[in-house]
Order: sequence, then C-alpha cells, then structure tokens
Amino acid sequence: MIVPSQVRLALLGMSIVLVGACGGGGGDDDGTTPPPPAASPFAGTYATAVTLASNSCGPVTVQSLPTTVTHTAGSSAVTLVHGGTTYPGTVAADSTFTSSPVNVDVGDGFQYLIIVAGRFGNRSFVADATVDRSGGSGPCRFVAHWVGTR
Repeated sequence: MIVPSQVRLALLGMSIVLVGACGGGGGDDDGTTPPPPAASPFAGTYATAVTLASNSCGPVTVQSLPTTVTHTAGSSAVTLVHGGTTYPGTVAADSTFTSSPVNVDVGDGFQYLIIVAGRFGNRSFVADATVDRSGGSGPCRFVAHWVGTR
C-alpha cells in the first residue's frame, strides 16, 4: 500500500528524472538553438560536359556524365564522383581543387591513373582529368576537360 507521502516522493523522483532528461539539450546557455552548419558552396550534382583536350593514346572516347561533389563548408576535403569513379581530394581557399591519384581498371587490359584538378566557380566548375594509361602498347596520356554546371 502506498501512502500519500510516498506518492509525493515518487512523483518528485519522476520530476527530477524528467527535468534531468529534458535539460541541457545542446543549445546555448541562454536557451537558443545553435544555427545549422553553413551550406557548402561546392556540394551538389553538376551536369558535366566532357571533351578530349589532348591525347597521345590513339582512339579514346570520353562521356559527358553528371558529377556529384561532396563537401562540408569550412573543410579542405572534397570528393568528386564521375562515371562511378570516386576522386577524393582537397579544395583550397581560392576554390581550386586537386584529387588524389586514383587507379582505375576498366577491364580492357590497360591501367589508368587519373588525377582531376580544377576550380569551382559560382554553381560551376572547370577541371582537367589527366589520365596516364599503362599496359598494352606502352604508356600514353590523355586529358579530358570537364565543365560542370548546376
């Protein structure tokens, strides 16, 4: 049997638990909620026109495909995904970017080492994908020029 003083203590105990569960929700000390993180000026999906800028490899086909850019505002890390290949890299304060070298094997007997470098503009980017091909008849290089808009 619960007596009224025990009910008050039980309710008081629940109140303490509830207050403890509700307090300190991550806002500032003045009770305001912090603003959401700033949106990246670079992140998004770009329609990307691709042309062959130079070529010492013989017949090469390039494709215009969408490019998805992942970036967090204030970070120097950036990732581009084009044609199913991911190019992690860095972006500088002046909006220029460079990917790390990426090895790609498309199953045609050649190996491809690709580096993408360019600059972001206002809802756009311009870049060159430099492709060093090895295997087969010997090494060669081609450069695909990318123009992305969103």
